[in-house]
Amino acid sequence: MGYIQAERHIMANLRHPFIVGLNYAFQTTKQLFYIMDFAPGGEIFNRLAIHGAFDDDTTRFYATEIVCALEFLHFHSIVYRDLKPDNVLIAGDGHIKLADFGLSKALSVAGHGHDADDDQVMDGLTGNSCTNHGAFSGIPILDSDNHDRMRSSTRSCCGTLVYMAPEVIEKTPYGKAADLWSLGAVIYDMLVGQPPFHVEVDAANCKERKTRSRCGNTNTNRKATKYNILHCNYKFPAGISCESQSLVNELLQLDVEHRLGGYEADFDLIRGHEFFQGIDWSLGGLRQIRPPFVPNLQSPTDVSHFDEEHTVDSKDTGVTIVASFSRPRYNAAMQEAVLPAGDGGLATAPLPYIDHFDYTSPFLFRANCGRPDVHAMAVAASEATEAATSGLAVYDTN
Repeated sequence: MGYIQAERHIMANLRHPFIVGLNYAFQTTKQLFYIMDFAPGGEIFNRLAIHGAFDDDTTRFYATEIVCALEFLHFHSIVYRDLKPDNVLIAGDGHIKLADFGLSKALSVAGHGHDADDDQVMDGLTGNSCTNHGAFSGIPILDSDNHDRMRSSTRSCCGTLVYMAPEVIEKTPYGKAADLWSLGAVIYDMLVGQPPFHVEVDAANCKERKTRSRCGNTNTNRKATKYNILHCNYKFPAGISCESQSLVNELLQLDVEHRLGGYEADFDLIRGHEFFQGIDWSLGGLRQIRPPFVPNLQSPTDVSHFDEEHTVDSKDTGVTIVASFSRPRYNAAMQEAVLPAGDGGLATAPLPYIDHFDYTSPFLFRANCGRPDVHAMAVAASEATEAATSGLAVYDTN
């Protein structure tokens, strides 16, 4: 349950062009639902399935925007912990959006607490274009007098194994640098067409991305893959540029202090690497670099760029969900739901309910009446994230 609450708060509190925004969260007695920005271009994984691998320029574009998204999360003391091509979506304008924050972790910050329930606080951000987006955030920002953060860490072993940092696998204390290892693994994946450490259950299986399934428990030799990660055992095929190899090698360092960016994940060091030479980061963080791919959409609800395994099941299409954005006040001492006056007094058996989960984005309220306008939802969410989205995605947390 903690993972669900963390994901809901991250998507609701943080607004950034390269992060999927949350518009609504609601619940029934059996299910939880998110209504998020729709990214109709599909996943980076799907693009790799089509092309096999990317050239340097395409990889550089996506890596630039991923770096901006990670830097923004880290600026707010969030470790992503699940960076992989499957979680990098492509919006309608061709720019990326990170998704799936169920494994993300808010780290402790020296001198500051984090009240996850303090939503919709407007922060005046400072910094480069990757972090300066005037985000709605309930996560405190360090001022200049308190800039040095404590070396916050966590020990949870979570994520997708083939992109997981060695310190995560070994359950030693780790922090933001774990995301930098995953960044190196994803960049390698984009350049080569497969993750650097992955060993399939059946070594005779075809390695081509078009026929390879997602790197999950069913097709991964976990023991051999862990061995490769813990011994940094990988190699590059012919044809990968020296600059690309250098960046990946510097990110895939077992010692976090020697990893590019170091323990505290200094993104200045990453931006300064020769692989990113020629990138204007002031434009990159504002989505002003031309994307290598812009999805051709036949309609606002076109899902053809997604894997059919996610879209073929339409049995619940058109089903009305009976849910409420509020409930009677709950009196824990009496173990009863206290109903408003005139509604019949005390209810005897309160239904299951998760506190602080329901959410409506403040951008979706009309100024003239203060009520949510469902029809304008996609437009308002697009303006809030500066993204040219063409719809909304409904995600059932079950």
